[in-house]
Amino acid sequence: MFFRKEIVPNNALNIKLNPAKIIEDDRKSIFEAFWKNMTWEEQKVYVNAHVATNENAVKIVGDTSRRNRSFVFFVRKNNTRDFVSKRLFPSTLGIGEKTYRVG
Repeated sequence: MFFRKEIVPNNALNIKLNPAKIIEDDRKSIFEAFWKNMTWEEQKVYVNAHVATNENAVKIVGDTSRRNRSFVFFVRKNNTRDFVSKRLFPSTLGIGEKTYRVG
């Protein structure tokens, strides 16, 4: 279950990677739409649709790393799917890391 949190301001995140140039107003509208207009099932579908997993292509011989995938995060802005950073995505929706790792 998602537990509603407050949106974290951009300046508090200290994010250097924001290629989509998501501004605070965009983040606030995404946050409000996520929590006010979506049911629990719709929220799960939204998160799963905006988080992609990629298998790690590089394997180090003899390494015992358990990491076998990477996450890529997107948000919708002006009907386009824009890449955002790992810190920006969950802080925009007010969700925790376990929310998208389980889905």
